[in-house]
Amino acid sequence: MKTKEKQKQNAARAASKRWRSKRHAVRVWLSESEFFALAQHADASGETLAGFVKQRALEAKS
Repeated sequence: MKTKEKQKQNAARAASKRWRSKRHAVRVWLSESEFFALAQHADASGETLAGFVKQRALEAKS
């Protein structure tokens, strides 16, 4: 029983670390004002911020 709980905690911790590193990468890539402008635009268009940023990155590459 305890090992299952521990596995869940570890999985949650790993997911949290992945999210923090992605968020940090986006913030390093953009200035703080650009980040908040993107977040507001993504909210207004109904997209998630991650999806919005990924789409813009793909557009920038091509």
